[in-house]
Amino acid sequence: MIVTLKVEDKTDSCPPKKFKIKIPKKRKKRRGISLLERFKRLRRQVARISRFLQRRLNALGEVLIGLQGVTNALRNDVNVLQAEVRELTEEEDALRSLLQARIGTVITINTDAGTITGTLTAVGEDFAQILEASGAIVLVRFESINSFI
Repeated sequence: MIVTLKVEDKTDSCPPKKFKIKIPKKRKKRRGISLLERFKRLRRQVARISRFLQRRLNALGEVLIGLQGVTNALRNDVNVLQAEVRELTEEEDALRSLLQARIGTVITINTDAGTITGTLTAVGEDFAQILEASGAIVLVRFESINSFI
């Protein structure tokens, strides 16, 4: 509410001055929520959040169980592959050590492509190097060797 006052000053020849004064309205007394009601609301909110979090936790638990199953299946696959690799490398390791014992000797190797005869000069990770009588150097992969004498 705004009240306008008109004040006249009779001593001067000035025009009358107007002042505006604001008078605050009476505030209605608000009835606040009691502390007990606030506590009850807060308790309901906590219970609702707790139920939500419990549902999320249960769902994540189910996902975790599924992931553990997948992990176990993958672990089994890896174990099978490791056993196969170990078996293959054991054969190559055995062949490599047999050939290394024969370095510097004349050897005959039988392959699907034919027979190679010459001096075994080197043994690599997966190959044998043979120097033929003609002076040619032949590299033979272990996987190609059928037998050797």
